[in-house]
Amino acid sequence: MLLTKRDQSNRTLAKKISVLQLCAVVFVTILIFFITNVAAALAVAVGGLVGYLSSAIYLRVALKPLDNMNPNKVVSRFYKGGALKFVTLFALFFVALKITKEISQEDYMIFLLAGLVVSQLVHAIGPVLIKPGK
Repeated sequence: MLLTKRDQSNRTLAKKISVLQLCAVVFVTILIFFITNVAAALAVAVGGLVGYLSSAIYLRVALKPLDNMNPNKVVSRFYKGGALKFVTLFALFFVALKITKEISQEDYMIFLLAGLVVSQLVHAIGPVLIKPGK
């Protein structure tokens, strides 16, 4: 399938935002590892990964090739992507808390949420940080 210039630009921007998200989560995880301990760093990494995966699913649904599509259909994709992101976020948090007993403790929940916040913040401000065409 031949992509339009706008679709190619959207796909490139989505990839750059995803890479930026992962880099930010890795950076904060390493920083927390050196400041606190391994369990806190693991909690940050898991929270960041949950945020990253839910954002990746959102981007995948919302930014399918547009091909002169009806604007209402484009908007509905963003709503579907947002709803799927929300459901995925809760499901992944549930799984993460079930399989990792150590980060399920109250002491590490703030680190789990910090990883999620970093990931989502980078996802939200990524388009501002990344210059078009670079």
